[in-house]
Amino acid sequence: MDTPLVSVIIPTYNYAHFLSEAIQSVCDQTFRDFEIIVVDGGSTDNTREVVDRFGSRVRYIYQENLGPIVARNTGIEAARGEYLAFLDADDYWLPQKLERQVALMNERPQVALVYSTIYQFESKSGAIVGEYPVSKCRQGHVLRDLYLSCFVPSPTPMVRKSVLTEVGCFDESIRYGSEDWELWMRVAARYELAFVPEPLAMYRYHASHRSKEGYLKREQQTLEVIEKAARLFPEELGSLRRRKLSMYLEDVGWYLMRQGERAEGLARLKRAIRCAPWRRRPYVLLVAGALGPRLSPERSRQAKVNYFTAKHSLFNHQYRQARKEFFKSICLDPVTHPKAYVGLILSFLRGKWVDNVRSRIGADRYLTTTVPDQDGAFDQW
Repeated sequence: MDTPLVSVIIPTYNYAHFLSEAIQSVCDQTFRDFEIIVVDGGSTDNTREVVDRFGSRVRYIYQENLGPIVARNTGIEAARGEYLAFLDADDYWLPQKLERQVALMNERPQVALVYSTIYQFESKSGAIVGEYPVSKCRQGHVLRDLYLSCFVPSPTPMVRKSVLTEVGCFDESIRYGSEDWELWMRVAARYELAFVPEPLAMYRYHASHRSKEGYLKREQQTLEVIEKAARLFPEELGSLRRRKLSMYLEDVGWYLMRQGERAEGLARLKRAIRCAPWRRRPYVLLVAGALGPRLSPERSRQAKVNYFTAKHSLFNHQYRQARKEFFKSICLDPVTHPKAYVGLILSFLRGKWVDNVRSRIGADRYLTTTVPDQDGAFDQW
């Protein structure tokens, strides 16, 4: 049996209704030298039936429900490829994902992990609600940057299996998120990371991703990961520990306040200030949360959708549409997205400049880009 270059690992649990799309997106890759490993963590739906439809193209491993981290490690152990790529069962890839990343890995042997940007789409409607900005991506020796912000989107990393043999696999004691971030930091401590500056995957946005229960489940273990990384790499991360703790507590605190849990939110923001009293943002959010309007989760979510729609319109030089969406976002939620005010101003300034240019030269300077729809086809945005 020939050894594939890439092993694609898909952990799943009762996601049969999404799994077919994920597997098909791998089968549709322009790069062909891969194997697909589906690790089923005790599903009670028709997951096995979905996998069987793909025949010998998919290796199926069934085990008891021990969580997605254990399932990923099972897939790593079973993998035969030199490169490992991870895909959650509810996400999917764009056709050139593997081709782009394999080319970069082959070209740069010093790179241990390569990732890309993503499109975020709403699970129920399929509407694209965001794009991970290239400006957040980092490459090279990035441990300090990665500690402050996990900029590796979950459907995109490809890593050398030999590197995981050296640094270890996913930490199975982490049950509620942050396990990928913790592993990528161990990789980044020894090797370079690189990224492909284009969206190569679709990340499904569920309402539960931003639920209060989800935040509180992840909170303690994320704080433990922050402390663990600072202990493992004191020279690189020791000086950043208090800043990172403050940043994370600020994020949780502000979210809780926006959900109406003001007492809990204020407590987190005060802890954020105690961790790093020189940071200004927690003070601003403390005042904004205390004085600002109480927002329902639905109102807050719609404001976010309008904000990201406005960013896309601004990027595509659709200035009138951008102004409209920025204004809607500000009206719905006047304190959460301060960048919406900046975007509103930019849409006026850039729109005026473009109108002047067009009036002088009679040329259409408006650009369009293409983004994938839910089925992976490309439409005009």
